[in-house]
Amino acid sequence: MTTILIVDDDPDIREVLSFFLKRVCHYETIEAEDGSVALNKLGHHKIDLVLLDVGMPGDDGFEVYKKIQNLTPVPTIFLTAHDTEVEEVQGLGLGAEDYITKPYNERVLEARIKKILNVGVSPRVGDLSLDLDKREVYWGQNEVKLTKTQFDILQLLISQTGRVFSYENIRNRVWPVNAYVSDEGIRSHIRGIRDALKVIAPNCPAQRLIQAQPGIGYKLNKVLIDKDL
Repeated sequence: MTTILIVDDDPDIREVLSFFLKRVCHYETIEAEDGSVALNKLGHHKIDLVLLDVGMPGDDGFEVYKKIQNLTPVPTIFLTAHDTEVEEVQGLGLGAEDYITKPYNERVLEARIKKILNVGVSPRVGDLSLDLDKREVYWGQNEVKLTKTQFDILQLLISQTGRVFSYENIRNRVWPVNAYVSDEGIRSHIRGIRDALKVIAPNCPAQRLIQAQPGIGYKLNKVLIDKDL
């Protein structure tokens, strides 16, 4: 079940958003009234998307966003009561996926969330594509056989192509909370994905496609795929 973290110091806004996202959109929601609570929730729950208020007391939404992304890359939509181009540019410039001004249209918000989460969309980069509903991976027209965990890792990497996911990021997003998985365990799953791709496409530069960042983690190399494959 998709889980959305709502971060806003106004309890009424959190309540309205939570009701809509649960009853109408059928998402799970978790609430946080400030940045410190939000970071705590992220450390104990698997969060798929964050709705983050910009104008909170203490650390504002922009500062909280930076701290969240340092902990684990999570798609984020900024919510703000100020319809100013400067704030929007600042928020998107930090790397947020979207920016919505209050009062917002609930159906528009739902559509933007679905777009970010790729609901009903098959992520594709070059010849590599994922069918999220069927949990299938294809290279061209040929299916690539992956384990559940391998699929989850590849889905994470393709969700933000070109972005480096640290070992800790991957652990937090793929495995249950408090599960212990070593860096070598993650490397083993990556090798499995590369091997599976090579079975279907012997000429696939799998080593460079899923590129290691020594001592840090991995990224899916979009530039390489689009240029060379």
